[in-house]
Amino acid sequence: VMHYQHLILFCIIAATLAANEKPRFMFSETNKIMLSWEETWEVGSSNMLAFLNTDKRLIIKIVVVGNVGTGLRRILQFKCRRDYVESMMDMESLKSSSNEVQCKDTIPFSVRLKNERENEFDFTLLSSKLPYSRAFSDKIELRVRIEHSSGVLESNSLFVWNLDAIGKLNPDGRRFLSAGAEQFLKRMSENMPDTEFDSTEFLDPAMSQIIKEAPEFLKPKINIGAILNFDAGTCESYQISRASLFVNYHSKLDERNQNLLKHIYLDTETGLLHYSRYGLSSIISDFFSSKSPVQIGICATLSFAGQGQPYDKTFSIAQKIPKTELSYKTLGDRNSNCKIIGSTNQKAVTVFSGMDYTPLVCPIICNSPNQVYRFFHGDKGLVPDTRRDWTEVNGIRISKTGNIIEFPPIIYNKHSGAYTCVAGGTRFTFNTQVISMPQFTSKSYGSSSSSEISGNLPPTVYAMEGEGLSYNCTAYFTNVATTNVLPVFYSAALGENNWKKYDLDSFNRLMATPVSNVITVPKVSQLESMTLTFNIGKVPPANPSTGLNFTHRCVCDVTVGTADTQKIGMPSYSVQSGSSVFFLSRPLLNSFDISMAKNCSLQSCTASDGAYFQFSLKPQLAAYLKAIGVSVTGYFKIDDDYLDFVKVLNQPDVAKVSYDPNTTKLSFKVNRITKPEVLTELQSRKTLTPIFNFRYKEGTKSPNLVFDKKRYGPRQLFAGKRDCRADDLCFYSTDFDADTTLQGLMLGLDFKGQPVVSENAATASTSIIVGIILAIVLLLIIAVLIVFLLRRDTGQTYLLDEKERQQGNHPEQEAKEEQFKEYQRPEEGPLKARQMSVGSSISAGSKDDQELEEYGNDDIDCTKFVEDGSFIGDYSTDARRRDAFNAHQV
Repeated sequence: VMHYQHLILFCIIAATLAANEKPRFMFSETNKIMLSWEETWEVGSSNMLAFLNTDKRLIIKIVVVGNVGTGLRRILQFKCRRDYVESMMDMESLKSSSNEVQCKDTIPFSVRLKNERENEFDFTLLSSKLPYSRAFSDKIELRVRIEHSSGVLESNSLFVWNLDAIGKLNPDGRRFLSAGAEQFLKRMSENMPDTEFDSTEFLDPAMSQIIKEAPEFLKPKINIGAILNFDAGTCESYQISRASLFVNYHSKLDERNQNLLKHIYLDTETGLLHYSRYGLSSIISDFFSSKSPVQIGICATLSFAGQGQPYDKTFSIAQKIPKTELSYKTLGDRNSNCKIIGSTNQKAVTVFSGMDYTPLVCPIICNSPNQVYRFFHGDKGLVPDTRRDWTEVNGIRISKTGNIIEFPPIIYNKHSGAYTCVAGGTRFTFNTQVISMPQFTSKSYGSSSSSEISGNLPPTVYAMEGEGLSYNCTAYFTNVATTNVLPVFYSAALGENNWKKYDLDSFNRLMATPVSNVITVPKVSQLESMTLTFNIGKVPPANPSTGLNFTHRCVCDVTVGTADTQKIGMPSYSVQSGSSVFFLSRPLLNSFDISMAKNCSLQSCTASDGAYFQFSLKPQLAAYLKAIGVSVTGYFKIDDDYLDFVKVLNQPDVAKVSYDPNTTKLSFKVNRITKPEVLTELQSRKTLTPIFNFRYKEGTKSPNLVFDKKRYGPRQLFAGKRDCRADDLCFYSTDFDADTTLQGLMLGLDFKGQPVVSENAATASTSIIVGIILAIVLLLIIAVLIVFLLRRDTGQTYLLDEKERQQGNHPEQEAKEEQFKEYQRPEEGPLKARQMSVGSSISAGSKDDQELEEYGNDDIDCTKFVEDGSFIGDYSTDARRRDAFNAHQV
């Protein structure tokens, strides 16, 4: 019954807390800012972007926690272009069959319900209506707005591009390729002048201009060019193993096409395809001969670099070109000459973190197919493992061919610097700058390993009245000119759901106390991070007149300057980290149930009766702590020692300490005292005090949260988690107030009497005595039996017959043939030994005769022997035995 009462109370408290928790989005932590198709936009995360093909989709996931009251409404807000008025879509009315098209005249899309239980929606792009000139500049902006009974919650934005409009550049079918590109690809050997290194216009000049004007983050990510498909298949289904790609880069290049980039270089800003006459002609001629296609195809390709390839589109230029229209043969002479593309041997490059893999292709072309390429970061070589397609060195991927490197999706300032490629005695350097937008996670690099570090605010903060604490957030970034980190607060009166937004000054005024500022927030800015620390000198008490206490929502809001956001193609960028701060009133004596906690003066603390002590938190307080996730542990102190450490009292038959974390019931039961040392220990003790420690749950990681516990004395490390000061997860202990407001929890001890001889001990003594008596009786019986058996054995017959048979005699037969003769002593010396029967004369030389020497010569009493040679007279005087012997003689 008590358990169910606690359960009901817990549910009531939990419901009350939910009603006082600010609504917010819940999402996974990520450093990504670019999404690929089929990936999930978790609403509430930082600003993000995505590049999608027609008919490709994203998943929108909306999870809101806290009290939203009744009438929750999810709304998708969107702008079809930056200069368009924002439109809205009611997501509550969406079904799995919904197909209504939005932004019909720009970048059309549709949204439908995917999984109601998981709060997921499908966002699908349709065919773009934009002109090619606006493909990089125009995008859709999406935001989610949550309307509830007490307010509004809005997410950060997602920006979506559709680059399909680029394929509309030329209506004659050549797309974004130049007028001469198709002819060059079909009849390559006829279109190469007699020079070792040359170039041809390959991209349409309008396409090159569009790329020049593209946002800075796009330039190193755009992969563009043509595909020479030595297969009769369509462009949409080409196989890279049967194709040669004339591109600046493509994330799916195989080793053969990576080697092709040693002989060609497509400059996207000039539109020129630079090539080595011998190198290009030989590799295409050899490949054409090995495949021997009857027909070929030419395609245009546009993709976005990355393993996920957020965008990849292939356009048909010409299909089923017969073999008779083709011309491929090796031209020029093979040598080791190489050439740098461009007028300089270096270039400034910006690489953005959070945008999948970003490539750098060495702009050196060479004649020889066997030319070795090397990349260096500073003076450290990036040496590939030739057994693998890609090798990771210091976080950078390098191709097997050595002429391409890729930056990983998440990069840091350590990846900035000079990257130099070397081939044929020529060198080219990329002066690389890494830009990472502010995020709350980063990596710390050691000499041989790295570890992730978090700058997030702790998700939950327990603010005990009167205690001091601090918590902080740190935004990590790289090469961002302007970063702002501001504190934002939300508070609502107890029991209400009207959460209002405050800045630091207004929040301090709201929590007005005799202390001038409840919270101080210094800001520390370093080269690659900015930290905001919330210092609470002393948590203020609740204000009954306003219904407010220190429960609030605390947020670190990070934004960057306009110049920085334009680099990533966004009008704005922001990311947030927040904490739910729960206020706890400081426990007083009336916070505890002490009805069964009595001094020895009020209960019989005697050796014969033992004693019992029990404490617990009041059910309402215990339920509140459980509802907000506080873990309460209980211990006893006996005088100034932890009861657990007093060994003489920690024996099952002496006493028992028990604690129930669900009810916080802490008890100490002393059994009847039978051991003098136990009574002596208890009589030397004067007080018993319960200790309740309030902790974060085991396993909680809050590296950015610090409690001010120094004023309660030094840490007692030997006590482990029993001492709140030594426990990093403990934020309050009743031990802090044991000498002040909670002194009434201390009980006096006064054990009386003498150790009691227990019934078990008496029973044990009786058993021992009985056992000893039984053992003595058993020993006497055994002795009597031994004597009896020894006397019984003396009358047994000596079996001489068997010995005679062993020597080859037959005593029974000889007894029948001869009569027993008296023994006569021979007059001469020792008789010669001979065999004879019992009835015959016995040789004096036999072994048996030697034993008869003691009986003299003539006066032998034959009655002493039976027929088997026993000394009858020595062992028995029984008349029956003598009669039997005489009878045998007759």
